[in-house]
Amino acid sequence: MFYVSKVRSASEATGVGNVVGNKGGLGITFSFGCTSFCFVGAHLAAHVEHFIARNEMYYEIIEGLSDKMANPLTSAQHCFWMGDLNYRVEMQRGHLEQPSLADEFACINLLICSGNLKALSGYDQLTRAIEQGRAFGGFKEGKFWDFCPTFKMFRNDSRQYVEERTPSWCDRVLWRSEFVPDDVKLVQYSSCHELSTSDHKPVFGMFDVKVFTGSPMGVPSSGKRIIFHELKGRNLRVADVSGTSDPYLIITSSLLRESFVSPVIKKTLDPEWLPQSIFVNQSDDEDEMRNSLLMIQVKDKDYASADDDMGYCALSLSSALGNQFHFCVDVLYNGKPSGQLYGVMEIANM
Repeated sequence: MFYVSKVRSASEATGVGNVVGNKGGLGITFSFGCTSFCFVGAHLAAHVEHFIARNEMYYEIIEGLSDKMANPLTSAQHCFWMGDLNYRVEMQRGHLEQPSLADEFACINLLICSGNLKALSGYDQLTRAIEQGRAFGGFKEGKFWDFCPTFKMFRNDSRQYVEERTPSWCDRVLWRSEFVPDDVKLVQYSSCHELSTSDHKPVFGMFDVKVFTGSPMGVPSSGKRIIFHELKGRNLRVADVSGTSDPYLIITSSLLRESFVSPVIKKTLDPEWLPQSIFVNQSDDEDEMRNSLLMIQVKDKDYASADDDMGYCALSLSSALGNQFHFCVDVLYNGKPSGQLYGVMEIANM
């Protein structure tokens, strides 16, 4: 039997003054058995010229949810991000002479009618944002060019696009499972083009996700603990204007009742923590532990404002059962390497 636990949710408005609620994101995190999930629904800035604003809203939502709930990118093994992301098809970039909206619409509509959607996808702004590292780093998506652009349609007409807007794939479903990529399989990604009650067409993704059984929260401690005999950082990200950082770690897992927070090591990019012990508050099932991850956020302690993100990584527990396991993992920031964590860990009886 599977158990849902550690349910948390929050929202972040990104409209005018971060108050207007028509733009922003809503997130929920939970553990299903021994597997952790995060789902984010978002509505980003509209109109083709607001490409940069959409990228900025992505980071605003991450920051806001991190303060109110948990970081969507680092608190769970699987993050699914969906909604009206509003990224547009922008064919005119790269041209010295900008084509008129009418000419651009005619060109896009011709590609749609001829079924040449793969060529049209090369002008998609979201693809550009990911490739250039501007937003949604580490996220994956299915072949959205297998279905027609979902915006902007005439209501009550399943095929006609409104000529005042460039037809675009505004509505998307993405996922991020960097540390367990083989545990997720996209089964189907498509749109419901026959529905015509909106100027958008609904989009859906169907996934197979490998999950592992777990015990209900509140069971007695398993009598095991995770021991870090050594725990060090190397070449971590600079977060302070002084050219250094005050790093500490937040460690979460479906095996833990609550997050573990390490001491702060001041003014260094190469921190070294004293040996740490984390008590496991789940059953003695070794399969659960073997298939579990420690999700690690590296943070910079800021005494004047909110703490800064320095990166994230994950550790598999499979090699640490009854053994001292030497590890070295890249710390990722916006999907790119930003230092390393290394040391020696072990799962042992108390």
